[in-house]
Amino acid sequence: MLAGRAVLFLSLTWTTCRGLAMPRVAECGVSCSPGFTCRSRVNRNIFNSFCQHTPRSLSPSVLEALTLSTAMKCAPRNDCSLVLRVQASLTLHEGLRGLEACSMNVDTQETRCQSVRVSRASRRLQVGRQLQVHFDCFEVGVAQSLYVTLRTVPHFCGIQLDRQYRVEDCGDQDVGRNLPGCSAKKFSYWVDRDRKVVRVQAPEAPGGSDYYVRLCLKWFTCEDVGAPARVTANGLSRTVSLPYSRELPCLCLEGWSATPDAVRMQACPFEDDTEALWDAVHYHPGAQALSWEPACPVSGHVSLCWRPGPGALCHQLENSGRAAHGRVQYPRVDTQPQLCLKVSGPGHSPPGPGPARREGQARGSGAPGACSHTQSHTLPRPAAQAPSDPSAPILVPGWSLGSPPSSQPPAPTATASCLPTSPQFSTSRGFWVRCPFKGQRFQAWKMTVQPAASQGHLRVTFFSPEAAHFQVYLCQQRKTWPPACRPALWATALPPASGDFMAGPAVAFVDVPRDEACVPNTCIQGRRTDMLFSAPQQLCDLWCPASQGTAD
Repeated sequence: MLAGRAVLFLSLTWTTCRGLAMPRVAECGVSCSPGFTCRSRVNRNIFNSFCQHTPRSLSPSVLEALTLSTAMKCAPRNDCSLVLRVQASLTLHEGLRGLEACSMNVDTQETRCQSVRVSRASRRLQVGRQLQVHFDCFEVGVAQSLYVTLRTVPHFCGIQLDRQYRVEDCGDQDVGRNLPGCSAKKFSYWVDRDRKVVRVQAPEAPGGSDYYVRLCLKWFTCEDVGAPARVTANGLSRTVSLPYSRELPCLCLEGWSATPDAVRMQACPFEDDTEALWDAVHYHPGAQALSWEPACPVSGHVSLCWRPGPGALCHQLENSGRAAHGRVQYPRVDTQPQLCLKVSGPGHSPPGPGPARREGQARGSGAPGACSHTQSHTLPRPAAQAPSDPSAPILVPGWSLGSPPSSQPPAPTATASCLPTSPQFSTSRGFWVRCPFKGQRFQAWKMTVQPAASQGHLRVTFFSPEAAHFQVYLCQQRKTWPPACRPALWATALPPASGDFMAGPAVAFVDVPRDEACVPNTCIQGRRTDMLFSAPQQLCDLWCPASQGTAD
């Protein structure tokens, strides 16, 4: 119990500069502002998880601040450990009895909570004053990802502060020097892309114990890809081979000794193979849906865009922007060659095509100061193949990024050195554009322009392998996008025809005035209207004496 007494803390001045000493905590405890009588609880009251109706007299801003930092607790002649320091403040209200702070380990979902209650007598005297609380008893591990919440006691709906926090890793000089887990030995590995095998050499484990190595997919936790390989302490060889099927940036190696609470070392050999994420583009003919489902966590944005011609800018289609989290799907997509999928990283919206990835490069996994490994060139990976079954979802391989080098040197060793951060792969090199319907496999509608039967008009005719509805615009080209377009003209549907022209029979037409369509810098733009996402076709600068053209 705390009765207006601050617990004594021994600490050094904290700074964000790497390499300087982390604050020390000599005694773990909780303290309140002078003048407040408080008592603390470590166990969590489950009923505080359910919020109550907020009184009108209670402002949503009653919780004023939530500050997080890491400190180190070292016992005499013993190892050091890390603790999370939580500093919070609120304006005391007559309906409040205290504060509750909870820390959740993102990887394991383990949650620990501490609460501070203000005595009834103190509440009556201190209503309206600021209460500051310091929690210093949250034990944390190296490189942990945490989600911290701050609530009132009782918990009122809509009144909560939350923060995401990452504990320092072994790259921090103070942590690496004083935490026992950071002294774990490294393992080395070789990548054989031809045989799709990673060969790992395990280090000598402490105390002559066995050693485990596995491949895993790094999401919130590292999910198993096959069974772990065991290297026995008395074995003749400390090298194991781990087969894999796909080279993904989140496919990582993890090694640890067979001792209690052993530190797990990780390295991601294919971290630079981000093109594999963009290959997972599928078209579902039955549902007319286009989907993209990356095999790794991705941070960025996805959109559909229209590319008028080769090398032209790809203009985003309206209402097509999506966050690149998990599976992204677009229903009722028109299979036009000019309709493309664009994936861009956070904050990236460059006007030109993204630079090509250089095959064979790799870098350390995680953020600077986290797990690092060295690796130069690796063997090239084979190209993806599309399925042969036309009724199945169509995998669209390849992106417009340029060709990789034709030859590579053999793969050298790489070494895992410390704990990594959780990877969140992004299109940091710019953005990728893929036009999945560019080719002869997909049938698309066509648009032609020729003299109409009526004097002074041009007839815009649409050909499609299926029934469809269209609109026509007359647009004035200009230096900035979008062009200035006049109100739409609806195309008149034609009865079913048996003839075939280009992609299919004529399904609709519209007549436009010749004197308006033949103005310089004018385009006739056609668009399908019975699809949610459709790229237009356009014919520009018509040669009006002949008055005939075809949109490819």
